Parts: sequence; structure tokens; C-alpha cells
Amino acid sequence: MFDVAVDGILNASCVLGSFTTVTFGFGDGNLGSNCNNAYSSVGHVFRARVTAYTALICTWILLLFS
Repeated sequence: MFDVAVDGILNASCVLGSFTTVTFGFGDGNLGSNCNNAYSSVGHVFRARVTAYTALICTWILLLFS
């Protein structure tokens, strides 16, 4: 049970860390509003989502192999 909790905390920190790094490190931190319905200038939010999803998949693969 402890291993599952530690894996979950590490997984969450990797995903949230990658999202915030792209959003605030490479972008201006503006998450925008209504950005899914119309074109907006918050393209870094879409990159942050993809980065977070990729980090999630990579941590699941690492968990699978461990």
C-alpha cells in the first residue's frame, strides 16, 4: 500500500510539474478563458496539456516495468 501511495505521489508530481513548467516557464502563465471553443493566443496551454499527457504515459510505462 505504501508503494502505491509513493508511486501515485511521484506520478502526480511529474505530471503537474511538467504542466506548470511549460505553462509558466515557457509561456506567460495565462491559461486563457474559453480556449477550447475558439482560436486564442494561448497555444502554450495546448502544449502543456500534451506534455502532461506524455509525462503521464511515460510514468505509467515506468511503473509497468518496475
